[in-house]
Amino acid sequence: MDVVVNYDGFEVSEPALDAYAQVVEHMVSHYYGKITRYTTRVFLRDKLGSAIQDRGLAPHIYETPGEAEAAF
Repeated sequence: MDVVVNYDGFEVSEPALDAYAQVVEHMVSHYYGKITRYTTRVFLRDKLGSAIQDRGLAPHIYETPGEAEAAF
């Protein structure tokens, strides 16, 4: 299934970030086809993008839902 993930309003503490990235990696490898992500929060884009990239996944997180949907 293709997925657009909305990270607006999402919070993850620093100690839990690696565990969250593991869950994302599992979901991508087992359940998702194409996936794009977005959030309007710059800090979250940087923090999550780095954690996701460390797992070998596409790290780009878009700024708007429209940009994320257009990436399909």
